[in-house]
Amino acid sequence: MSELPKGTVSHVDVVYFHRTERCTSCLNAESYTRETIEKYFADQVQRGWMSFQVYDVEKAENVVLARKFDAAGSSLYLGVLIDGTEYLCPVQDVWLYTTNKYLFIAKLKEKLASLVESW
Repeated sequence: MSELPKGTVSHVDVVYFHRTERCTSCLNAESYTRETIEKYFADQVQRGWMSFQVYDVEKAENVVLARKFDAAGSSLYLGVLIDGTEYLCPVQDVWLYTTNKYLFIAKLKEKLASLVESW
């Protein structure tokens, strides 16, 4: 997350988008993301510092949010609030590991830990 400016991170939204019809990789990505957050960041979620949301980009009620994140299909984003400004960051490298749960979780955990280490 080196592209983010220096500052105090006050909240992280982990947002997973998918299409209505889903493949195994898409289902794995959601499952592994959920597991990462529940296992390693439950305290941050409980305190309201982090959230996990899942949206179908093909549903009409999610169109505005999908446009905000520039999501057209299966994608994972972090909405990072730093000093009152929200930064939308795609998480792209985890897609290389949708068939390897342990590497997927390790990569995502590393990204999230780098954001919350100052809390």
